[in-house]
Amino acid sequence: MAGTGADRDRAMRRNVWDRGRRRIVWSDGQVCRLSATEAAILQYLLDHAGQVVSRQELLQHIWGIAELPARSRLKTRTVDMHISRLRAKLRRGTDSGVTIQTVRGSGYRLTLSHPPLAVRADASALSPA
Repeated sequence: MAGTGADRDRAMRRNVWDRGRRRIVWSDGQVCRLSATEAAILQYLLDHAGQVVSRQELLQHIWGIAELPARSRLKTRTVDMHISRLRAKLRRGTDSGVTIQTVRGSGYRLTLSHPPLAVRADASALSPA
C-alpha cells in the first residue's frame, strides 16, 4: 500500500519541515506553524546547520540590514526575540531533535539529532493529524 507522503514520513518517524506552508509536522502528527520571519530564520539555520551564525549575519540575510552602528546594540534584540520564540516552538515537538544553541559572543548554532528533520520543498500532501 503506497499511502500519502505524510503516512510514509510518520512510518519513518521523521519530523518534516514544510517550507511552503511554513510549518513543522512532528513525527507524532503535531503541527507547529511558524511566522514568515521564524520560517526564514529556521531555513537559514538549517542551511548552515552545525555552523555558528552571527546576529549580524541574520540581520543581513533575514532583515536586509547590512551594518549596524556600534552603539545600536538594542536593535539586535530583535534577533534574540525571534530566536527565543522559535526555540519555544521547537521545544513543543515530541523529541524534536532540533536545537538552537547560543554561542556566547558569536551567535547561534542549529544542531540536528535523532530523529532528523526532513525538508520538503513540496509538502502539499502533508496535513495536520
